[in-house]
This record gives sequence, structure tokens and C-alpha cells, in this order.
Amino acid sequence: EALMRAMESLIARNSGILSLEEIKTLAQQWNLKHCSPPLDDKEFEKQWTCATDFIAKKGPKADEESTKKGIRSAADLLVELATENISLLFRDQYGAAHAQIRVADHDEIVRIESSKFKRHLAKLFYEKNGNKVVNAESITNAIQVIQAKAEYDGLTIPLSLRVAWYNGDLYYDLSNDRWQFIRISQQSWGIADTTPRPVFVRYNQTSQAGPDRSYEPDVFDRYLQLTNLKEDQDRILLKVYIVSLFIPDIPHAMLILHGEKGSAKSTLQTLIKLLVDPGKPLLLTVHNDRSEFVQQLAHNHIAYYDNVKVTPGWLSDEACKAVTGIGQTKRKLYSDDDDIVYEYKRCLGFNGINISLTEPDALDRSLMIELDRIAKENRKIESDIMSEFFELRPKLLGYIFDALVKALQIKPKVKLNDLPRMADFALWGEAIARALGYKELEFINAYFENIGK
Repeated sequence: EALMRAMESLIARNSGILSLEEIKTLAQQWNLKHCSPPLDDKEFEKQWTCATDFIAKKGPKADEESTKKGIRSAADLLVELATENISLLFRDQYGAAHAQIRVADHDEIVRIESSKFKRHLAKLFYEKNGNKVVNAESITNAIQVIQAKAEYDGLTIPLSLRVAWYNGDLYYDLSNDRWQFIRISQQSWGIADTTPRPVFVRYNQTSQAGPDRSYEPDVFDRYLQLTNLKEDQDRILLKVYIVSLFIPDIPHAMLILHGEKGSAKSTLQTLIKLLVDPGKPLLLTVHNDRSEFVQQLAHNHIAYYDNVKVTPGWLSDEACKAVTGIGQTKRKLYSDDDDIVYEYKRCLGFNGINISLTEPDALDRSLMIELDRIAKENRKIESDIMSEFFELRPKLLGYIFDALVKALQIKPKVKLNDLPRMADFALWGEAIARALGYKELEFINAYFENIGK
């Protein structure tokens, strides 16, 4: 009888904090310490069944009594801890609940349904309650309440991936541990730590290098020397294209790289991805499942596809819609009718020995750049190329941000009589080209010639 009462007390006091198996272990320890002689396994199991049945029958009444006594559940404690440690609860433009949480000396934006937020709650509880571990059920119950607060009481705040406009200025997420970003205006650029509201969401992005203002004038050309462009005219196109990747919310031309094997097509894609949107994985594979393609685009500012040989029938149309802007939905769970909404306007690229996309609509939205096979005497090992790139990257970023400051000044003055299908890309491209020191219409002429090909 004494053991059964101890069991009931242990279950009532630790419900929501420890699992039933962990509570049972405590009861076994109590049995060994206080019962003389200790009950055997058969009798212990009998008392344990009686105790659990008794607590189960008490149900809501037991919870009510606990409340009267001032005993709160682990889920209640988690909600309280979350409220104390969350700077802001809000929903994004798709209705997904997010929290702005304080981590060390900076704020981070975390989706409430994410595994990271669950771990954050578990950590708060562990540190607050003498290194006690909270069970998964309590975390789930607490998240339901926190999510409801965000969805019903929070503001709607749009979030962007890697690049964003905010109050007329351009923002670029460095994706580092301190959640810093670059703010670029018509006057200057600099590293910033906070804004009046959250701006960015992250998925698989990795930390970007800090930009360096002390660069050599030929830093961009030295970067392109790591590649193997076949035609000189492609240099202006590639330079302008790379800088344009820092401009959000415009359709970007798809980068179609082709050339015989050994022409470093994958290397060029990798170098651009690491410069603008480092993440994991760097290069992607085209899956037969369209939903996988949608997921990849939703989570990457730049989605580059490597060594494309055979393409699904739907790829060309989906790629065209992805660069000009599209919305997609998919069922959240097969057991309910909720949707996950995706809306994106992404930067895409494909490489292969042959031209990957041959439909007229896709070609009209593309930059086709051919690479030469690297001669034996000019080949470098990949580690040397990457070492040189990582040395150039901070300076090249500084150069690009300076160019973007100038482009923001020039863009309102750019007027073109003849515009291609990707009109916004062409206008920004012309502004960027002039900011890089090229003559008026030099980029547009090269772009039209590329479209003609």
C-alpha cells in the first residue's frame, strides 16, 4: 500500500515532465530503498497497474486539484518560459507562425513548427528546472498554444530569403551566427545587426564571408579567370548577371552553361553559388517528382542544377514560371486538408554538355554561355581554385556592394526603347553594367545578341 501511494504521487507530480517509463524507474528505486524486503517484480507490476489506473480515472479532476494546489504542468511552464524569452510572435505572408527569439547577444527568426524551436523550448526548460528533461508531449502541447498566439494575435510580417527590399533599401543576409546583414542604399552600404522588424528566414543557408572594402580594381576579372569562358562578350553578361543576383523580386534570366566535358561548368556554378548564396547542398539534382523541385526552389535563393542530361517533360514550364514568379501548394499531411503555400521568384541555372532546356519560352528567358574545354597545361586542382576563390571572395563582395550603390542611383534614370521579354532584368542589367564602368547599351546589345543565339 505504501508503494502504491508513492507511485501515485510520483505520477501526479512528474506528469508532463518525465515519461511514464522514467517515473516507473523512480518507483522501482523507491521500492528498493523503503520496502523491507522490496516487493518482487510480479507484486511491483500489480501495484504499478493499480496506481496508473487510479491516476487515469482521476483525469481532469486530478488536473483541477493540481491547479488548486498551485502545481502547473510542464506545458504551462514551457508557454511561460517561451513568453519570457520571445521578443515577437508573428505570422509570415503565408500564415506560417514564427518567433523572434533571443540567443546569446542577438535575435533569430525561427518557425514555431520547426525542430529548432522544439529544441529551444527543451533547452529553456532544462536550464530553468535544475537540468530536468521535459517530454515530447509537453513540448507539443506548448507549441500548439504558442502557435495559436502567433496566428491569432500576432502581426503579419513578410519574410524573404537571402535578399530583400525594406524601406527602399536593399538588404542581403550574411547568414552568419549573429544574424547580421548588409544594408545597401543609394548613399552607401554597411553591416547591420537589427531592423525595426524581422526581414529574413533561413533554411539551408550557410554563413557568408564578411565583405572587404579594400579591393583591387581588377578583382572581378581575377574571379572570372578561375573559369573558362569561350567568348569575351560573355564576360559582361556574366558580370552583370552575377551582380543582378543580389537584386530581389525581379525575374532573373536562367543561366544555361554548356560545353564539352572538362570545361569546368560545375565549377563555375559552384563559384557563383558560394559568392551569392552559399548553402547546402551547393548544386542540386533534378528529380522526377515535381514536388521535390518546388521544395528546392522554395528553400534556395539560387537553385543550380548540375550535369543535366535528360529533363522531365514538366521542367521547362516550371522553370519559366519559377523565374517570373509563381505560387504552389501541397498538402501538409495526408490526414488533413491543410495546405503548405509556396510563392517564389527564384534564380535558376542548369549545366550540361548540351543545352539543357530547348523550349522557346525557356530559351527566351535564358543566358546561354559556352565554356571551353580546359587545356592540359592550364588545368588546376580544385583545392587550388577554391583556395584562390576564398581569398578573393571578401574583396569581390565589397566590390559588388559598391557597384550596387551606384546601380541604385543609376536605375531610375535608365530608359530603353526596345525591351526583351525579361524587361526588369534588362533594365537592372543596364544600370549594373554602367555602374561597373561599361558604356551605355553595351550590356543590352550583348544581351540581345545572346537571345538571338
